[in-house]
Amino acid sequence: MRDSLNGRPAVFSEELAMTEQMGRQIVLAARPQGSVRLTDLQVKNSPIPTIPAGGLLLEVNYLSLDPYMRGRMDDRKSYAEPTKVGDVMTGETINTVVGSNHPDFATGEMVLAYAGCVRMQRFNLPPSNL
Repeated sequence: MRDSLNGRPAVFSEELAMTEQMGRQIVLAARPQGSVRLTDLQVKNSPIPTIPAGGLLLEVNYLSLDPYMRGRMDDRKSYAEPTKVGDVMTGETINTVVGSNHPDFATGEMVLAYAGCVRMQRFNLPPSNL
């Protein structure tokens, strides 16, 4: 299902994220057996986080979908720690700063972060993942 205005998945529709003051996140619902199915992932509503002192509120614009993400869905030894069932799927993101309590980052700037499969994410600074 796509948002009719911008072609993005409706899961991340601005109208839902902003007007209801709720964000969206994609979490691992079950460990896939073979190919990943829609039932292995779940979309959850989450409150839009408040901006921490000295931190940022980021709006995710782009998520990098990489092959390693499938490996993190399995509970086995790997170079990357497995995602726990119920946790947000990890991923590198390109974000817009929508709120800042930090002198080095202004609202509207673009930043790279490991926010994962979410619509909005907050970061305490100095973050090791920005």
